[in-house]
Amino acid sequence: MQRSLLGVVGLLAIGLFVAGSTNVAFAEERTAPRSVDDGKETPPDQDPLPADLTGDADQSAERDRLRSLLAPLVEYDGGLLWDGDSGVLTVRMTSDAALEQARKIVSASATPLATEFERVEYSQRELDELAARLLEHQKEWAGATGIGGGHDPASNRVLLQVDPNFKDAPILIRAIENLDDPRVVLERIEPVEGWAPESRVDDYQPYTAGAAIDSANYGCT
Repeated sequence: MQRSLLGVVGLLAIGLFVAGSTNVAFAEERTAPRSVDDGKETPPDQDPLPADLTGDADQSAERDRLRSLLAPLVEYDGGLLWDGDSGVLTVRMTSDAALEQARKIVSASATPLATEFERVEYSQRELDELAARLLEHQKEWAGATGIGGGHDPASNRVLLQVDPNFKDAPILIRAIENLDDPRVVLERIEPVEGWAPESRVDDYQPYTAGAAIDSANYGCT
């Protein structure tokens, strides 16, 4: 399936709470020996690590460490943003007090990463839960299916995407506008050449669904 069009160039969003939003692990846990070409078995503790193809392994591990240190502030976490081009990690919180506490934690961590701090309106947990609820239950509140999108960490909003050419687009657009929710932004999108709008109630994270499903590449599950 085609991923949501929410991606922000150069930014990697890191969450403190949502499972599955962690950075790619470079060594997965292995509980059984793995066979090799010579027929012998390599014990799990001797199994070689995959190559660091992105050159980001050390920085990724450091971001994970900071995320763990900031875990006590999860209720205020607006999502960490990593700019791979500049090498800057932005720590975002929903209150001034939480930002100050985050500054102290990061300062005491002696992290080698460049960091910035920003206050945002909504927590990542709140927006993740809102996006999941709206997309998974769109048939009930919108009267039809075909809405894609999800939580966009960069804008600190939930983007609900509709293809204006989709057969139920007028119904969906009106329903989104009627939500009158400041946390939600309607985004009209144009389909990518080679796929046609489909109708589906929900999908896996990042919750791309409905008209945003890519059937041309056999992505539906």
